[in-house]
Amino acid sequence: SAEEISVDAVAPAAHAELVTGLGVEHCFAIGDAAALESGEIYDVVFDSVGKSRFVTCAPAIKPGGAYLSSELGKHAENLYLPLVTKFFRKKKVMFPIPTDIRSSLQQVRDLKESGKFSSVIDREFPLVEIDEAFKFVETGQKIGTVVLAISP
Repeated sequence: SAEEISVDAVAPAAHAELVTGLGVEHCFAIGDAAALESGEIYDVVFDSVGKSRFVTCAPAIKPGGAYLSSELGKHAENLYLPLVTKFFRKKKVMFPIPTDIRSSLQQVRDLKESGKFSSVIDREFPLVEIDEAFKFVETGQKIGTVVLAISP
């Protein structure tokens, strides 16, 4: 039988209902220390928006577990921590650098078509408003993905 996967999340309190609706078991509010003080030990902590740090999350990661981030980190530490933690720590840092973008996109498409993946789209900008799209993303207020619409 397949192993049951449980997911907890950290999000703005105002978006807890949206996040819970995506299938998470517990949704902790951003800034709520309870997420790290709950005593819960995770196999993986994945920071998809670059708001945490490995040193802060490490106590909540089980030995042999991993911290993944999609951002460089406050001091660009996520570039060198994967090398250091691989050899000297029982917990590793992973900074996924896309190497086969076409295959990754195909995998996401397949997961979406099979109903195993859903995305939250905050808003869509036409390509001519790319500067406004970047300004919006930089505010840190987006919820999910911002899409650039490329018309033929």
